[in-house]
Amino acid sequence: MIDKLKPTQIIYFAIVIFIVSFFLSSYNARNGAEENFVQKSLQFIIENKDNQYIEFPFIHQNISEGIPMKSHLILDSLLKEKGFVELSSGRGNYPPRGPRIVSKILKKADCYCEVNLIYYSTVFENKYEMAERVKCMDEADFKKENSN
Repeated sequence: MIDKLKPTQIIYFAIVIFIVSFFLSSYNARNGAEENFVQKSLQFIIENKDNQYIEFPFIHQNISEGIPMKSHLILDSLLKEKGFVELSSGRGNYPPRGPRIVSKILKKADCYCEVNLIYYSTVFENKYEMAERVKCMDEADFKKENSN
């Protein structure tokens, strides 16, 4: 087949391959940088345990088609890779008519982390942007916050 191509077609074909490989490599590099940023930020949040939410609006690249019954939380998975264990989970809405939220509490030693997956409404019906946030605290702050 290649011997039937004209030299200009071969050059165009090579340029297309080069451009596609360039964009794929820059896409992978960007995703790797974002993943590295999330990992480093999460480690900082765990070490400081300052009981303040940090939101990652870019962690989910896709728009959600509706709100699924079972949600995948990326930060939850990353914490479990670090040895955290899930204590509880729940889901609900921010009042009144606010975004849908899935929440999990995880623990490792004296560090408690709350991870939320938030479904923000968009201008399109039944389409949601997703973000995750996390806060970590020590045992004293966790007991104080959950003493109700």
